[in-house]
Amino acid sequence: MTTWLVYLLFMLGDTADEFFCPVLDQIVIVLQISPNLAGVTFLSLGNGAPDAASSIAATVSGQLDVGVSAVVGAGVFVTTVVVAAVILSSEVKLNRRPFLRDTIFYLIATLYLLVCFSDKKVHLAEALGFIAIYFIFGCVVVIGRQLY
Repeated sequence: MTTWLVYLLFMLGDTADEFFCPVLDQIVIVLQISPNLAGVTFLSLGNGAPDAASSIAATVSGQLDVGVSAVVGAGVFVTTVVVAAVILSSEVKLNRRPFLRDTIFYLIATLYLLVCFSDKKVHLAEALGFIAIYFIFGCVVVIGRQLY
């Protein structure tokens, strides 16, 4: 099973390298946006869409715990294992400021999730709060790019 998992992860990475990254590069060139902004918008959408779909399906079927756990688990996996794998497998030097910014916003969103679920219901205003956090995150990325 471990060999199969490693193979599947390799194939996923190879597919992203061959198809997703070149398209994202072209989007950056055509729209004349920064790679950071493309990363927090288009790349995040491509990466998060399957998580969102599976979480919505789990929640609609009445398995709220599975839906929420999948999203939080995926975020923790990306923030830890994927970052470690990229650092160990390449000579990429991690920029501390963007990584710290992203990690802080992830922690804020996770803590907000805990607050929203404290009464075991998510209200419309709380759901809009998540969108506001993401909007603020996007603004911080754009403003940070202009400052630095």
